Amino acid sequence: MRSASEDLSSVPGPWKRDAEAVLMALFDTRGQLTLGDAVELFASSQYRRRSKRHLRRIFLLTTGQSFRKARHAIKMGYARQLVRDTSLGFDEIANELRYASGRTRFEDVYLKFFGITPAADRNHSEGSNKAMVRSAGSG
Repeated sequence: MRSASEDLSSVPGPWKRDAEAVLMALFDTRGQLTLGDAVELFASSQYRRRSKRHLRRIFLLTTGQSFRKARHAIKMGYARQLVRDTSLGFDEIANELRYASGRTRFEDVYLKFFGITPAADRNHSEGSNKAMVRSAGSG
């Protein structure tokens, strides 16, 4: 995504608002929003009707990242939150994230994105939390 310091003066104001609305919807749906859903969002709201191509272009121009990559990053951020902060099984997490092929695909994607398996990430996270509790209790 674009850094706050990058100049967006060449991006028309309505396009920025459109891209921001799509980005917020992506976060609200934890990365589950599709581009088709975004088009529907614009059709059923106060916004003008937008095509998928137009949304793809303004999103890339405004954020510096493709819709697909932003969607994937948000989805994986939510996946990491579920892995680290819940006791849900990996099958349940894969289902929550709508991986049709299940746990195996989820684990492969997680490993590719974070460079660590979900199980190793959960174990590492649990170990860090225990160490923090111990150090807080010894002070």
